[in-house]
Amino acid sequence: MMKLKILSGCIVLNDKKEIFLLWRNKHSWYETPGGKIDRDECFDLKNPTISELQRAAIRELNEEVKGITSITEVKYFGSVNFQIPDKGEAIAHKFTVCVKGTLSPNEDIFDEKKSKFFSISGLQKQPLSRDLNLLLEKIQTEINKK
Repeated sequence: MMKLKILSGCIVLNDKKEIFLLWRNKHSWYETPGGKIDRDECFDLKNPTISELQRAAIRELNEEVKGITSITEVKYFGSVNFQIPDKGEAIAHKFTVCVKGTLSPNEDIFDEKKSKFFSISGLQKQPLSRDLNLLLEKIQTEINKK
């Protein structure tokens, strides 16, 4: 039996309520910055706290995205269970973060030209990662309320 992978990431927003997405070349889709929680980031890897998940999400954001000059309004958004391609079950925890700066990918698994800010309403026209697809309706509803 494969164990559940616990992921944490950020829904990155600018002051126009646009969302920054990274284009992952390998899967030909857009995704939010994020990744696995490191063993040393939490007391109980099977049951991380919201603050441990938040630290991991911000670490992943800083690893995967460059050009951020400020990060504010970090809030827990929710989680979703999904299948990782070829890797089994996962749960992705997401935090909304407001950023300033000229953002671009910091890792070459992402395409610099395709990674950019999108209007929330235009997201359903884009190829999205499985977790992002499952959260799309909530993102469109919640972010537009702010």
